[in-house]
Amino acid sequence: MINNLKTLANEFTLPDFKLPEPYCNNVWPIKSWDYYKNSDKKSIAVWDSRGNTYTDSIDFAMCKNESIREEIKFYMYDLIEVKKVNLYTLAIYWQTVKALIRYVNDSLMDYSSLTELDSSDEFEDFICNKDKRKKQITIGAGKQINSSDMKEVKKTTTSKYVRVLKRIIDLINDFYDDRPLLEKDSWEVSKLPIDIKETNNIKTLHFEAIPQPKVKATIKAYVEKRFNTVSLHTINVDISYLTFFCNWLYETHPEIDVLSMLDREIIEEYIEFCRVKANISSAVFSKRLSRLSTFLDFARIFRLADTPKSILLDKSDYKVKVQYEKAPYSNDEMQQIVKNLKYLENQQFARMVFCLIEIGCRISELCTLKPYSLIKKRDSYSLMIDARKNSSLYTIPISDVAGQVLEKAISVSKESFGNDVKYIFARSIDKFIDANTLDKKLKKLCVERNILDDSGKILHITFHRFRTTKVSKYLQKGLDADVVSLLVGHKVKATLKHYAKVTNKELREALQPLMDKYTLLIENAGNISAISNINTDSVPLPNGRCTKPASTGICEHANHCLFCPMFIPQKEFLYVYEKELSDVETVIAIAEANDNQRLLEYNQQLKEQLEVIITKCKGDEGDGKT
Repeated sequence: MINNLKTLANEFTLPDFKLPEPYCNNVWPIKSWDYYKNSDKKSIAVWDSRGNTYTDSIDFAMCKNESIREEIKFYMYDLIEVKKVNLYTLAIYWQTVKALIRYVNDSLMDYSSLTELDSSDEFEDFICNKDKRKKQITIGAGKQINSSDMKEVKKTTTSKYVRVLKRIIDLINDFYDDRPLLEKDSWEVSKLPIDIKETNNIKTLHFEAIPQPKVKATIKAYVEKRFNTVSLHTINVDISYLTFFCNWLYETHPEIDVLSMLDREIIEEYIEFCRVKANISSAVFSKRLSRLSTFLDFARIFRLADTPKSILLDKSDYKVKVQYEKAPYSNDEMQQIVKNLKYLENQQFARMVFCLIEIGCRISELCTLKPYSLIKKRDSYSLMIDARKNSSLYTIPISDVAGQVLEKAISVSKESFGNDVKYIFARSIDKFIDANTLDKKLKKLCVERNILDDSGKILHITFHRFRTTKVSKYLQKGLDADVVSLLVGHKVKATLKHYAKVTNKELREALQPLMDKYTLLIENAGNISAISNINTDSVPLPNGRCTKPASTGICEHANHCLFCPMFIPQKEFLYVYEKELSDVETVIAIAEANDNQRLLEYNQQLKEQLEVIITKCKGDEGDGKT
């Protein structure tokens, strides 16, 4: 595991990591620093409880090997000033480092650097058998709930002691490696010379596992050019799938050291391996092949050195039928979820789920909401959402209840981490609660509370189904598809041309009846007589009904009803819609003959809307309402 890099020419010369004051000293009076004083109460309590109660300082003099002492100081400095860990996390790391210092004093007094270790075996033996606080190297990591069957399985992970040792060695090797960052095999995201959107979990991009040096260089060049066009998550997945391919290639064709040696026969071998032997789902199969295809196409188009000049992969090789969109939650499933939210250990998790239900945004958008994203004007709320998937911002009106929940979430985050907290749903002053954390908590909740789906199995809560459910509810309420697309941040060609026509005022008018109903339901939970007073009046029209509240004033677009989200078509007016469709088709023919593009575009849109209305009316078996 260790790169045997000799860091010093002279074993008696102490390494110089250029540490500034006060980090260059052997004693750090940490309790007098602003770093300690400005920490939250929980972090201070954890620091004091981990053997630091009766000392005001971190004393590195306990490490008797002076060279390794400097390396450990460099690591602790990196945690505070570069990694920006909070005091809570530092307390955990310092306790682990003290165990490493005990090992150094016991076994490494003749070493000039931790990088001289050939393996971690002796350290593992020390921790397990010799240290005064013996620990297991492979430790239990609780239970994990599999998404496929929602069953619990035990997890194990490498001890934190071994992980810290490796991180210190990697840090030292990187310090002495003076190559440009993009030539190295691990790229720290914070040091990349580009503007990357914030991410919670991806700290480093790793290329170490790619066995072919020239292929590795090609993949690095590909990744570098992708930074400004795709998300960091996409890049990380690209590296993972390409590394998988490279390792397969190394095992089956070790003679291939450059991609230009690839041919169709080898690619077909890989396709067969992924389809038959790799034990992966059809979705993962499609993704692995499509990512490889994109990479090879990119290399060919941009003429990267040592890459194939002909097309080796086609969509037909990996195009499989994959159903990504799941059905909305049923009413029973949703009721079970909501009823059990109170059992989540942290009510911030419950607030996140409520917002997914109420707002219908993507989980990535929810996690990265900032305090200023919530906008309150007079007595109404709206939310500015960063649609990271589409690289755009959109603002939507939200109900009073959703606004109040977000206000409470902001209050809790500020109380826990300070007024400068960066996110609404924060886990530290500058980090957000990520989707993986919330996913684990919801899986645990479903298992412990026996939350069942409609088939009687343990419900697997997925975030996108909240979004699907919300969109379904919007459409059931008669909202126009274009309005729904804007509300949930869809970016599709069919609706882009209408965005400019839909104002925030129109959105609020479209949603107001729905907001009033939800607010009344929540405020009068259990009071049936109050709920029965919800206003469902609508105004009759010559071709349907209008749900626009009278309190919002006279409609300024009375001639645009077919496109209006307030308009409710009626089955009894089917003959009117069919006659209008016939007239519109006549106008389209005239517009095409005269090349009148403006008239043609409008009437084609009108034709599509009429066809939808007619289809709904003909398919309706109810009481005359669509």
